Amino acid sequence: MLVEDEPAAAPPTAAEENERFATAVTTRALHTLPHVLRDAPAKVDTVLLQLESMATTAAAKGESRLLLGTLRRALACVVRDNDGAMPRVSAALHKLASALPAGSRGGDVAAGLLLLFAHGLGEALAAPPPASPPGGEALTPRNCKVVLLGFAGGTPSDLLKYSSRLGYGDAENVCASEIPEVYEASMDLLLDRLRAAAPRPWAIHLFSKAGFLMLARLLRRLDGRRLQEERGGGAARTPLPSAIIWDSSPGAMADYREFVSGTWAAAEKMARAAAPSFAFSKEAPARMDRLLHSAEYAPAVRDSYAPMQSLNVQPGEGACHGLSLPAIMPEACHHLFLYSERDPVCSPDEIRQYCSALASAVTGGASCHSVRIGGTHCDGLFWSGAEYTAAVRKTLALCV
Repeated sequence: MLVEDEPAAAPPTAAEENERFATAVTTRALHTLPHVLRDAPAKVDTVLLQLESMATTAAAKGESRLLLGTLRRALACVVRDNDGAMPRVSAALHKLASALPAGSRGGDVAAGLLLLFAHGLGEALAAPPPASPPGGEALTPRNCKVVLLGFAGGTPSDLLKYSSRLGYGDAENVCASEIPEVYEASMDLLLDRLRAAAPRPWAIHLFSKAGFLMLARLLRRLDGRRLQEERGGGAARTPLPSAIIWDSSPGAMADYREFVSGTWAAAEKMARAAAPSFAFSKEAPARMDRLLHSAEYAPAVRDSYAPMQSLNVQPGEGACHGLSLPAIMPEACHHLFLYSERDPVCSPDEIRQYCSALASAVTGGASCHSVRIGGTHCDGLFWSGAEYTAAVRKTLALCV
């Protein structure tokens, strides 16, 4: 008996895609976001004019039915150009989150985007990476390539300041992202470049908890890539990192309060980038705080942070002091932890504990040590430059 094929499901309408986008942003279910990189983006000037017009008329006319689509296009613009688009769009989002009444779908999405910009938007890697402008003395011996994994809310220009000051040259500056479509594309491109540059050694310089999360994702993807290469015949061709430099990282792996604290710190930094005289309204932060403490948001954050557990140093049989190296952590890798006693985001006690556990677990001729520096969070290079660069230079000299 012939069975008729079921008719193919109709593609989602624009309104359905916009609603899916809104739900993903307000609940932080970012794995359900409609695509943000596939289509050609709208011009940021056009999107900005539309957002500002909607914010101006919101109080009198209420929410425009076109708002969700415009907010979605705004995200597509900013994820391609953090430095150029984010400060301009952020100001319009703040107006919308302030002007629209409580319960407004668009107002909540605007507040959700501000949270996403502050803690995990990121920017897809471009090709090829630009060389850093002339800066400090080169610290990368033997032609070692450095990959910078950024902090929450960090943009390409933020990371370029570090790579330039440290003389990293053609460093790969990878912005922290919680959007799978963005970080997966960046990871794939990054590993392709590292394999093409082999046998050139490479090192990782990461910042804050967001950098730690990016490290976990990168090492897991690298492990899978090398396994595929070995199954294809011969040795793995994508090299392992020779050193990892931890700046203000990792902090707690399961402390939601620390996540909230880091989000507000990044949001304030982002606001200052939008305008030096910027001041939050009463309404927008209240709206952001309601999302942060909603029933859906915290579990979604914990789910997105799950890869961190793959780098947790766990007790194991036969290992030094009862500790074993995480399965995806490269064995012959040198570690340097740079931290401040005044860090308000990642607890220095947590950093010291992780460093101590890792030092007890490293094998294969690897090393692990820490250096206390000045400043607060991710700014030690600018407070303790000589001490910071000396420690980095010593660690990178071990790369082979």
